[in-house]
Amino acid sequence: MHYSLSIFVIAIGLSVAHGAGAQTPKASACGIIYLLKADRPDFPSRDLAKEPCWTNPYVQGVLLRTFWSKIQPREGAIDWSFFDQGVALAAKYNKKLGLLITAGVTTPQWVYAAGAHEFIVTTERGPRMYVHALALRSGFPSEME
Repeated sequence: MHYSLSIFVIAIGLSVAHGAGAQTPKASACGIIYLLKADRPDFPSRDLAKEPCWTNPYVQGVLLRTFWSKIQPREGAIDWSFFDQGVALAAKYNKKLGLLITAGVTTPQWVYAAGAHEFIVTTERGPRMYVHALALRSGFPSEME
């Protein structure tokens, strides 16, 4: 829990520090936000500069997503390169930027080796249960019936 809170605080600090020097009020975060594919641990990182969102004039912001196990596969070793590139591109193209680091099922193995209890998602009590409940509440058919 301590590690995920630390990463969350660091991510918030980076997003605040990026605009700390601005003296004029910022516009609200509205408009089209481009949701990039997550930078997954089982794939090599890609070149974010090749994504079309940076030069698209209709896109006001970009959400960068990665997994905790991707940016910190070992304790004390954080690879910020994915976010560094995204922050630089957002500044270059004047885009708002969101940072998302997924934990839970993507928690690095070293955390469990240090004694944390493993987070296990099952089909009975996992995300499918919530999708099913939402479908029933909304009157949509559910594949789980």
